[in-house]
Amino acid sequence: MSTTSLNSSSTQAIVLANGETLDVGTSGNLQVAATVAVYAGVTASGVVVSNAGTIAATAPAAYGVVLKGGGSVTNQATGTISGYYGVIIDGTKADTATLVNAGTITGTLAAVAFGDVNADLIVDPGASFTGIVGAQVSYSNSSGVVTLSNTLDLASTSSAGVVTTGTIAGIGSEFVNFNTIVEDAGASWVLNGANTVSGQGIVLGANATLSVGANAKLDATGSDAIYASPTTSGVVVSNAGTIDASSG
Repeated sequence: MSTTSLNSSSTQAIVLANGETLDVGTSGNLQVAATVAVYAGVTASGVVVSNAGTIAATAPAAYGVVLKGGGSVTNQATGTISGYYGVIIDGTKADTATLVNAGTITGTLAAVAFGDVNADLIVDPGASFTGIVGAQVSYSNSSGVVTLSNTLDLASTSSAGVVTTGTIAGIGSEFVNFNTIVEDAGASWVLNGANTVSGQGIVLGANATLSVGANAKLDATGSDAIYASPTTSGVVVSNAGTIDASSG
């Protein structure tokens, strides 16, 4: 299992094989005028992409990162990924595909698309998405319909002991088909705009802080809009907008 490192400018597309890792450093600048900037085929499982620089597919209808055999993508705080689709992660059906974003992912059509996999989307405070971030609800096989489990994870980051507050909007419209939404222990997030959640809504970890901003709305179609278990302590919820669980 090898690692490819990019710490300079390049216009050559990168193709990754089974178990390989791509590490794009802060000075890495991959600008590819082809169909895909970074690609791993269906037989390439366990691929890892870490980006602290720039990955850009500049041709029309081109793709930034495509992992057809599953794997994980981590876009660090200094990282940018762009294309017609920013990131596509597929894989063997019902596998788990992971995307961590602390930087910027942009797609003309969609920022992120997960295939027939259990999607694990981890969003750090300061992350930015331009375009739809979508997961699949289900897929069919010879036994019938298999429902996928897709998680939107609002992460916690801190520097010198100070927790960084993140902002998010468009749950249910920009972030689509995530049936589990969690805010990590010790995290701090502000909810803006219009949002719709299902199931238990936004599930809070210990010492998490969630603020519903002015003019923001949180609609619940399931049992709860915001939930913390009886054993979860230190949770703070602040509401300056609208929380509506009447649809559940």
